[in-house]
Amino acid sequence: LFYMPLFVRSLLQSQSSYCSPRYIRLAPTTQLYISTKEMSEDVTTTNAAPTDNRTVTILQRGPKHIVAWKPPAVVCHHSGWTGSRAKLKRGEEPEIPMLQRVRDALHDIDTRSVGEQEQQLPVRKVNLIHRLDRGASGCLLLTYADDADDDKSVDSNKSSTTATLIDALQSPDSIKTYVALVRGEGILRGEDFKEKGWFEVSRPIKDESGVEKDATTLFHFIAGQPESSDDNGVINRARMSIVLARPMQGRWHQIRRHLNGISHPILGDTTHGHSKTNRAWKETRNLPGERICLHLARMQIPPNDEIPEGLDVSCPLMDDMLEMLRVYAPDVLETALPKLKQEGILLDADREYEVGKYTIPEELLEVQLKNQMLNDDGKAEILLQGANFVIADKPPTVVAHHSSWTYTRSDPRRRWKEPTPMLQRVRD
Repeated sequence: LFYMPLFVRSLLQSQSSYCSPRYIRLAPTTQLYISTKEMSEDVTTTNAAPTDNRTVTILQRGPKHIVAWKPPAVVCHHSGWTGSRAKLKRGEEPEIPMLQRVRDALHDIDTRSVGEQEQQLPVRKVNLIHRLDRGASGCLLLTYADDADDDKSVDSNKSSTTATLIDALQSPDSIKTYVALVRGEGILRGEDFKEKGWFEVSRPIKDESGVEKDATTLFHFIAGQPESSDDNGVINRARMSIVLARPMQGRWHQIRRHLNGISHPILGDTTHGHSKTNRAWKETRNLPGERICLHLARMQIPPNDEIPEGLDVSCPLMDDMLEMLRVYAPDVLETALPKLKQEGILLDADREYEVGKYTIPEELLEVQLKNQMLNDDGKAEILLQGANFVIADKPPTVVAHHSSWTYTRSDPRRRWKEPTPMLQRVRD
């Protein structure tokens, strides 16, 4: 049983040439089924950014930029803040960040386009221009990292494509339009936000280091509904609103903090949101566990040295947010449709997108299988505990602590591949 997943995975990989369509066309009512039989390149699906079949949807790309469709519950890159490597230690499928997914997907698309010459194409690294929170979704802008590496005559930190696009995205002329689903009907202390059109919220925000910085966000409450209950007091309509947001800066959790500051937290926001509301949506209204109802729907960047024609790309709303609106707030959605269209927000894709596959490194799958065989959840069983001592049950293959003897201290890259040491398990 433990080795069966490896066999199935090998079988699927051997058929990858038949299961990797270059293009898909989106339609509102169709689904994609992949078989091992040969099929044409044109495949139809409702989900352009699937999270279960290891594919990435490319919204747009040019010589110097890539815009990918980021799904929810995926980190942009590994970091100490995300805890994205913990899944591997629990025996779950390794979490592959968007940075690696896009890199592999682009290589997959390009190699399929050249056919037999695929071995001659190198894998091009990519850099992030900005980030989206794990639970958020939408447009994710990247560029090719090798452009900076090739230019040895200048300071790559100042003149690389990455730095140029970061500056362009931070320009006052650039516009990032987010769609958020929030708790509340759009009224605060008698003031109806829906009647204000676009309005400004300015409030300083502390960054990850605790340094306070100025932050301004433009909001537009386009539709909302109050809460209602049946005769037995059971809530049959939750209060919620659709909000458009345009941050003027890129501060840490800026939109989430500013919306919470006006008592309209984003649904699913476990850090700055309302825990009771989030729990109700997850338990009774099918809100996914790692979902924040925040979607970067449109990105506009003026012409610059790297993208002379500028950039204007839209990412259709994800099915989960649309389904929440259709089921629990249909009147809100109907009221919002004209305004969403006016702002260039797409509900369904209006063209074909490139789709590429990403892979999970075999060494990570081996670690996953190892932890599954151990049934290791990263926890420790306490056998006996006194005022000054603890006796714990140590499973096999788990080191007591990181040290030069275990090679985990001398090679930090191995630490996240190994089971959590007993010292940390007992402490936690």
